[in-house]
Amino acid sequence: LCILGSQIYLTVFHQGGSLSTCGYDIHCYPCEFLCILIGVMSAPRNILGFDISINWGKRSCPDGKVVDVKELKIEMDATTCTIELTRVLFISDNLFGRGTMVWEGMMKARGTSGMQARKVAVKDSWIDPLRKYTEGKILSILNACKIEGIPTLVHEEQVK
Repeated sequence: LCILGSQIYLTVFHQGGSLSTCGYDIHCYPCEFLCILIGVMSAPRNILGFDISINWGKRSCPDGKVVDVKELKIEMDATTCTIELTRVLFISDNLFGRGTMVWEGMMKARGTSGMQARKVAVKDSWIDPLRKYTEGKILSILNACKIEGIPTLVHEEQVK
């Protein structure tokens, strides 16, 4: 959604590129403009392109400050793990492609000796459903072959 002066433009981004409408004068078409705004404001976040598996919230620190927190919950071996996303390592700046974003995070899981935490990288990107193998599947095959220098795949999930 882009508003330039009295013109509104709608743009859809996908891994293949983007598509924009022609401009509509919001003063000539006020009802359509209102419908667009209500639609965008009331649409579920996943329809708008957000990854709904990442929970956005606030947390109070001991010093009284309130900070934004981003968490991701995953299921591994019948255990729920929480990954707190601490900082962005990479954002793709292309208007086409897979919308890749890489986060640094701390994965916490309950083990036999209490809460265990380890640093992980979380890669979030669109997938091509027509490809035979996902990146996670390829990594798991390489991990099973114990090929040196390949990152260890902890978890793969496809968000729908």
